[in-house]
Amino acid sequence: EWFFFVQNRYLADINQLEYYCKELYITTDPQIRTQAEKACSDLCKRADCADLCQLLLQRAHSCYSQLIAATALTKYILNRDAIIPIAARLEIRDYVLNYLATHTGLERFVQQSLITLLCRLTKSGWFDTTDDGRGFRDILNCASKFIESGQSAAILIGVQLLSNLVQEMNQNSERAQSLVAHTVTICKHVFYPYCFPSPLWLLYPARTQSDMTRIIFMQRKLSASFRDSLLLPIFRLSLNLLREADKNIASLDLNNFDQHGLLSQSLQLVHSCLTFDFIGTSAGMGSSICDESSNGMDDLMVIQIPTSWRSIFLDSDTVRLFFRLYSGLPSDIRTLVLACLIQLVSVRRSLFTNSERQSFLAELVGGTKTILANQSVSLSNSDTYHEFCRLLSRLKCNFQLTELIGLDCYAEFIQLITGFTVHSLKSFFRGDNNNSIHYLLALWQRLVASLPYVQSPDSELLENAASQVSRTYIEACLASIPDYVNCPSHVRSTPDKSVKSDSQPWMTGFSGSTGTTRSNRPVRSKPNRGDSLVQNDDDDDDLSECPLDDLTTLSQQMEQFAVIGRCGFARTCGVVAQLFDESAGSYEKALSMLSQSSVADPSLVQIINYEEHRLSWLVYMAGALIGSRINYTSSDDDYDGELVYLRLSEVLGFSDDLPVLGAFVEKILTNLKYWTCHEPILHRTLDLLSELSRGYSAMRKLLRLDGIQFLLTNHTEDSFAFLAPVADVSSISTHAQTARYRLRTTFYASLARLLMVDLGEDETRFLSFMTPLTRVANRLIMTILSGSSNMMTAEQAKCAVIGLSRDLRDCLPV
Repeated sequence: EWFFFVQNRYLADINQLEYYCKELYITTDPQIRTQAEKACSDLCKRADCADLCQLLLQRAHSCYSQLIAATALTKYILNRDAIIPIAARLEIRDYVLNYLATHTGLERFVQQSLITLLCRLTKSGWFDTTDDGRGFRDILNCASKFIESGQSAAILIGVQLLSNLVQEMNQNSERAQSLVAHTVTICKHVFYPYCFPSPLWLLYPARTQSDMTRIIFMQRKLSASFRDSLLLPIFRLSLNLLREADKNIASLDLNNFDQHGLLSQSLQLVHSCLTFDFIGTSAGMGSSICDESSNGMDDLMVIQIPTSWRSIFLDSDTVRLFFRLYSGLPSDIRTLVLACLIQLVSVRRSLFTNSERQSFLAELVGGTKTILANQSVSLSNSDTYHEFCRLLSRLKCNFQLTELIGLDCYAEFIQLITGFTVHSLKSFFRGDNNNSIHYLLALWQRLVASLPYVQSPDSELLENAASQVSRTYIEACLASIPDYVNCPSHVRSTPDKSVKSDSQPWMTGFSGSTGTTRSNRPVRSKPNRGDSLVQNDDDDDDLSECPLDDLTTLSQQMEQFAVIGRCGFARTCGVVAQLFDESAGSYEKALSMLSQSSVADPSLVQIINYEEHRLSWLVYMAGALIGSRINYTSSDDDYDGELVYLRLSEVLGFSDDLPVLGAFVEKILTNLKYWTCHEPILHRTLDLLSELSRGYSAMRKLLRLDGIQFLLTNHTEDSFAFLAPVADVSSISTHAQTARYRLRTTFYASLARLLMVDLGEDETRFLSFMTPLTRVANRLIMTILSGSSNMMTAEQAKCAVIGLSRDLRDCLPV
């Protein structure tokens, strides 16, 4: 009766809405599309939205009208201006549940929209109850009815509903703000008119800190309530579903969409439960703590499982269940299995006693060892391979090396990991595993870093394995050069937050154009003054094929390699030195032959280009190995000397540190003069100058060099073109201008430190230092007083004033 009454009342509106819902997705007429968008978007703003949407669903004219109805209802219940009583919201929920139960042939996107509607209803009304005690917390019973029906399609709906609900309850997004505002509005107008002395519903649009605090509090309160009441039963239910699938895995038809989807959703439900924000640390950060890629927390994740869950993890069959599923499922589902195992590995250590933790680790390592033994078959999929690398990294992240050594299968496990890593490195740069290598290197970095603190007869096994990994990494990097040797270079500057000179001092020590087709020979031609420092705003977005161009990734890998390479350093040093001598000899020979030839031989140019890339890799590696030395009286000093100091003495005749500093300063001057349009090189060159100008004794030595004296008296745009104003300011972006200013800041701050070392009361020396800046100031004064635009445009004058002001500020001693 209700259906016919509402249909007769809204017949004209319904027919028009159904027409617009369909045309919104299929029409090619822009005018009709605009009308359809307006009609559909206005639906959620109508007071009779609930009746219209239910009528659209009931008529089921098309899947498009069903989708629009579900979406509009979702927006309607979250609308802060819509006052919907609890009874009405419960009626909507019950209607949607019945609709899902009776309409099994829905399109997947319609079904997903309806499930999202149920989850949002449950979340927004979690703390609401009617006078007779009815509320939204019985959602698990509602989902269980679907699961207990025995039909694959219905079970899938129930599992998908629970999975989405867990994710929704754990989600800290902008939707939480509208949920809070809507809840406060309802409480103000309907239930508790005197509970809120401050008008939060009026303050909320201002997005003050107080408003955000209330939103965070509401989100944490809701998540904690859901965690304490429903999360554990949902997790047990998901494990039971997986155990049932494990028993019948031989008879499962994974080509059937419902069965495949049910297994995937069950694994997704387990993963959602394990990645829940158990202790409320993610609220207000804009992303869940379990969104591992967003905050760079992937390697530091610890799952704060409640103590009430302890019995599940003490059951040895829990871990074995996932490894059995891994061996019996296709590759597209194995990725989800490994994702769940990663969370199991990350369970907080305090959940177990020492003996329980050792047993738990034994189960994890045993299953991982089985996967490694069959890697050629089970890890052929790139996504599966990536997740498995993350699993290996998490093993060492959450467990100590002494615990791994205490396992009976430790030696076999290390040998299998070594073989797997070597095989992976040999295909480095040639497949889809570039990102996965980070986790393997992180694993070995942690293993090696823990080795000095472990007294075990098995230490030699790990040392030999680390040496093998280091050698393979070196060979893999050099073997990859032919793949990108002829690619144009787009060196991307390393962000300050990613690579800092004090954390990777070796990264600032090489100021050449790494990975470019140029050698370190200076280019004897000055660039045009109007050239942009950042040549193309899109350069930073280009995905260069040369790994030497990506300074962020390169520095990260070198930091990991350095720790691994210092283990068994004699062998690593020997490999690097031998390869460097070979490449240097070949490079020198090719240069000599090219200089003697009247016509450039393409084959010689190719050899030079190839050897430059090899030398770039080897210089990075040598610098990383030496820069990672911590104990300056260690037994590895001889090998450090072989890599650097002895070679400098033999080849260049440097007998002490002053000539070495002189070589650094000459290189700095060369880069500042001839690489004026290449921001990454200038950035790293000035970082090196800044690093050298810190420390009293080092600065006193620098002041004895002619190059530093030249810098202190000739810091002009004629000597260093990057200090010159841009001819056409409009041709470069704000980002490029900011980059220029930052370079000037670093430059003058370094010069000021050098000047103040022994300046004392020497006014003549101070005035000599200020002379270049005085000339710039006088030229600006003349331009401003003359009022002529011939000498300098208004925009150029503005940039010049800003630059001069920053230069003067940076000259102040700090």
